[in-house]
Amino acid sequence: MNEFLELLKKLKLISGRGKPKSLLQMCHSGKLFGGISISLQALPDEVLGPLTALLSGNATHLRIEDSFGTRPMRVDIRYQDTTEKWELEDVSALIHNLNDFFKADEDVKILAILGEWEDMLQVWALTKTHMRQLLVNRVFEAANIPSLRTCLSSSD
Repeated sequence: MNEFLELLKKLKLISGRGKPKSLLQMCHSGKLFGGISISLQALPDEVLGPLTALLSGNATHLRIEDSFGTRPMRVDIRYQDTTEKWELEDVSALIHNLNDFFKADEDVKILAILGEWEDMLQVWALTKTHMRQLLVNRVFEAANIPSLRTCLSSSD
């Protein structure tokens, strides 16, 4: 873990001092640059704005045209000249769709689901370059690693 924390410091992905904690705890306490805590009760349409802001780049132009239902929720999205209908069970499904939608855009970050802490979903937005660097480290853990690898391999 010490080597991993040194890598995070070198990449300027963490802030603050004190005894190193897990990524979940660091995200929840605001020590991960690009980290966000999302209520487990949040609906996908409620967090699309904050997530696209974290993704930055062209993702900030994605908009919700309409949403229907709760679980699953149907969200009609618009991006430039593209419209799609996404059926989303929860925020994790939204994260999967966002990563997949922007996988070819190197200027848009990618979202790692670190897990749950304090009844909140801990999510970390990283550049694709940083994510590639972290994925080779066996200490890095995220709930959506297979999906991250797929998105990154198809953007190469």
